[in-house]
Amino acid sequence: MPNLGFSARGSPAACSAGWRRAVTVLIRPLTTGDVKAIITWFEGLGPQARYERFLASVARLNDRTLAQLAKLTTRNTRPSPR
Repeated sequence: MPNLGFSARGSPAACSAGWRRAVTVLIRPLTTGDVKAIITWFEGLGPQARYERFLASVARLNDRTLAQLAKLTTRNTRPSPR
């Protein structure tokens, strides 16, 4: 089983997972100010996925929404208690 990206303390950590020898995916936690990653994620969504995510037809993220998505708080960065 591949490393699922959790350290001994249960907090997320960067990890790589490979499939079929040709594809490697880096999985890491989002960090405050990670605007480029958010834009890349958003651009990868199709029109239906964008509508379902934002409950509106959204062609691009405006600066305010992008800033809100890139601002993490302590509440949503701590691992869940076991």
